[in-house]
This record gives sequence, C-alpha cells and structure tokens, in this order.
Amino acid sequence: MKTHTFAELEVSRPTFNEIYELLALAGYHHTFLNNDSMIDMKGIALVIREETEKEKQLSEFVSDLAKTVVRQILTQAK
Repeated sequence: MKTHTFAELEVSRPTFNEIYELLALAGYHHTFLNNDSMIDMKGIALVIREETEKEKQLSEFVSDLAKTVVRQILTQAK
C-alpha cells in the first residue's frame, strides 16, 4: 500500500471546477481523489491562458467600478 502526502493549495470553487472539467474532458479521471473534492496535480503544469476580449472587457469594467466606489467612499469620509 502506498501513502501519499500532498501540499494543498486552496483555490476558489470556480477555479477548481474549471480545472476539474478540463481534466475530465481529457480523460484524467484518475487524478480525482477524496470523492472528487481533490485533484492530484502531479506532473501537470499550470500555464496562463490569454484572456478573451470579453474577459478583458469584464476585468476593465470591474476595475473601473471598484475605483468609482472607492472614490465615493473617500469623498463621503471627508
């Protein structure tokens, strides 16, 4: 019997689900552990995917919205 020790890296549920779905589509079901609540990433390298135009627009919108909210809070605090 083999024993495995893992260094756990917590990620958000959406991130976990995206990785899970991609690995499942590729047939990597053997990487799912603990009733599919853990993914063994041994030998898998994460790489950055370029954002789509829609993702870039959403990121810019959220950033602009956050800046506007902070400005309003700071203005009200004066």
